[in-house]
Amino acid sequence: MDILPQILMNGIVAGSIMALIAMGLSLIYGVLKFMNFAHGEMAMLGAFFYYFFFIALEWPILPSLIGTMALCGIAGIVFNKLIFEPLRMESPWTLLITSIGVSIFIKSLVLLIATGKSRNYAREGFDITTYELFNGEILITNIQILILIITTLTLIGMAVFLKYSKLGKAIRAVSDNMQVASLLGINVKSTINKIFIISTILAGMAGVLIGYEQNLSPNMGLWLSILAFAAVIVGGLGNIWGAVAGAMIMGILQNILVGIEIFGFSIPTSYKIAIAFTVMIIILIFKPRGLFGISLEEEAGRK
Repeated sequence: MDILPQILMNGIVAGSIMALIAMGLSLIYGVLKFMNFAHGEMAMLGAFFYYFFFIALEWPILPSLIGTMALCGIAGIVFNKLIFEPLRMESPWTLLITSIGVSIFIKSLVLLIATGKSRNYAREGFDITTYELFNGEILITNIQILILIITTLTLIGMAVFLKYSKLGKAIRAVSDNMQVASLLGINVKSTINKIFIISTILAGMAGVLIGYEQNLSPNMGLWLSILAFAAVIVGGLGNIWGAVAGAMIMGILQNILVGIEIFGFSIPTSYKIAIAFTVMIIILIFKPRGLFGISLEEEAGRK
């Protein structure tokens, strides 16, 4: 059996999950112009919030998901109001370093409460079913199908929301030029709060989906932040859909490069993060602004 179709499918699933995190990270960057390295920890929080509802309290899936998204949204606005908002007028480097501190704090807090024990969402009555596609060329589980459906609907919903809703238009205006948006009567502070809520909910949703694919760990936030960072850079800073495309490219290339054996040699899966940054560096050599990044002239026009 040719393994390439299966590798591509695995890459699409991985990339679609990462796209949710990268989109939220790009939303925050579009407004505050800094990389929030605590964003991966928000995905980790979402995974553990869902574990609390679904496993510890044994709630059904839908109430567990609603409770998780609510707590993620609250976490997003709390961290913004208490930490990032007071530093908004500081340099992007100050915000970046602060976000690293927030990341360490969140991970340490989860380690203190949940310990470093590996966890998963398995419980009685929860079964994973595998389906064969194209005469067995591709194997896909019911969980992976659900992941693809959820991420596709979420991305379509975000596209419609950002283009047509009043809040979506306000978010785009604030991202383009915060000062002009304020002069036009848009409440910039309120809009930024809502951006943090939306981006954290997206990250939390991704964390839940990742939890269905692999075990949970308080350390998972770090590599999620790194991969999302690489995806945003590849797609192009300041371009939300570029970040989504970058995530899909990363997911597919990572799985291809670790899944295919060339002349008897294959790259270990532990090198996935190294692959992500290697791809990022190669793309930046030829496209310094990323694949879909705005030009210097466009950026100057926004200021």
